[in-house]
Amino acid sequence: MRSSSKIRQHFESLEDPRVVGRTDHPLLTIVLMAVVAVIGGAEGWEEIEDFAEDRKEWFATFLDMPNGVPSESTFYRTFQSLNAKAFGACMQSWVKSLAECLAGQVVAFDGKTLRGALARAALGSKLHLVNVWACEQRLLLAQHAVEGAPEEIAGMRDLLAVLELKGALVTADAAHCCRETAQAIVAREADYLLHLKANRGAAYEVAMGYFTTARADGFAGVTVRHSRAENESHGRIETREAWSIPSKVCVLPGDEWPSLRSITFVERTRTVRDKTSCELHVFLSSLAPSAKRLAKSAREHWGIENGLHWTLDVQMGEDRCAVHEANAAANLAAIRGMALTLLVRDDTCRRGKRIRGVAAKRAKAGRSIEYLEHVLSLGIK
Repeated sequence: MRSSSKIRQHFESLEDPRVVGRTDHPLLTIVLMAVVAVIGGAEGWEEIEDFAEDRKEWFATFLDMPNGVPSESTFYRTFQSLNAKAFGACMQSWVKSLAECLAGQVVAFDGKTLRGALARAALGSKLHLVNVWACEQRLLLAQHAVEGAPEEIAGMRDLLAVLELKGALVTADAAHCCRETAQAIVAREADYLLHLKANRGAAYEVAMGYFTTARADGFAGVTVRHSRAENESHGRIETREAWSIPSKVCVLPGDEWPSLRSITFVERTRTVRDKTSCELHVFLSSLAPSAKRLAKSAREHWGIENGLHWTLDVQMGEDRCAVHEANAAANLAAIRGMALTLLVRDDTCRRGKRIRGVAAKRAKAGRSIEYLEHVLSLGIK
């Protein structure tokens, strides 16, 4: 397979954790087999072995297989002992080779729990991943494993320190809405759009109080940018109305926010049958006031739930994956993320004019070596 040599170069620096002289299978063979098998529908070590066994003649055309196909336990032990940070860096290198310039695009940071994987049985905590999603390019730029939701803040800052985000608009939910994270984003020459919620206490109360009064007064004396959009789908009507103001007209308590230029209020009203609900959201940004752009960017961030997390859970089985050891679970999640990145790049798997979903693409990759090779070729820029 012509693309294999270019793919394997991203893993050449990966250190083999196994005992020298006591291994039956090369590390790159195990890694690439696992990546390909997950693309083809495998969800655990046993299924990865089964897939490799069914395709062993094809694998032998481009992988070194001196002792045939690795067993289920070999896949498990290897990924259990493989350094998750180093393996994630290899995947990040691979994705980086595919990414276009991120300037002006939304890059969403969001945490996700792997519900089927316990980080450490002794602690009983669930493994969390901080995912970085390039919304427009639909690329999972990076993942960072942490031991629980409270550690997501530090995890995001670790990722900010190594990712190239110049000119991008970084979005994050309320857990990350703090001056330190804003400063870390600005230091990377990126802009930010952070969701301000009640967990920020006085700052949220001041912003909400200002909006209530200013809206009642018709924003008298304030230069306000306003936008309104409405759409109807599947019996649901959703209206999104936004107001964006210069940050200087609503001074937040405490220390000054780094490079803060605008505060945007987005009201989402949903009507389903005879029930209507309304939510008001507040966002802080280093960009100038622009209701249309900032409301659109906020919606793109919310899309990470459907574009990434829902797909990983429902179409790739992440939530039901019962790999319990933290290191193995984190490494398998990295493989899953790379498989998703390649699968969403394909637009040839269709029913009529409609591009099929990730689950259908995986099923086709499991059936057709020709299609599987095509998906792998999308891993080369």
